Amino acid sequence: MTKDANGNAGQSLLTTKQVDQLSDDKTATLGITPVNMKIGGKRESAQFVGMNNDEYIAKNLQLTKGHLPKAANEVVLADSVDKDIYGMGDKISIGLSDTKYKIVGYAKNATYNTAPVIYGALAQWRVIKGVSDQFQGSVVTSKTSQSVDDKALKTYSYQAFINKLPGYTPQKATFGLMIGFLIVFH
Repeated sequence: MTKDANGNAGQSLLTTKQVDQLSDDKTATLGITPVNMKIGGKRESAQFVGMNNDEYIAKNLQLTKGHLPKAANEVVLADSVDKDIYGMGDKISIGLSDTKYKIVGYAKNATYNTAPVIYGALAQWRVIKGVSDQFQGSVVTSKTSQSVDDKALKTYSYQAFINKLPGYTPQKATFGLMIGFLIVFH
């Protein structure tokens, strides 16, 4: 991801040139941005994750129902959403986009930063985030360890990335303190 994003994927914007130099058959490009999803009068915070269906992230996505997005206006939601509100076939608004997105599936364990994930096309990420075509994603993730020569980019191991998630380290410390307190005073 970009170095100035400080480990926050939602703040990272990779150019076409950067994505091209990082991409191979063991990588996946993702576009990540916080959004509100809306249907009727209901609104919920979520994380939109744009992906390419031919890359390993999409291929490994575990669906509990439905199918991967096949059209630009189709999305898969976290299976944790209230299906009475966000049902199969319903159309939702995402972020500032005027497009209505059809729910075509639900994904198992799909949360990012404790918010439910909306999976859709990487091209739609640009529209939803409001960035130009010069940007191709937020992160390039790899099945193997990689190094980069571009000084504007920074690589993170899986654990380092998790530790950079906003609130993760303080939350982990709080739980550790609570557990310690319970053990000592039990």
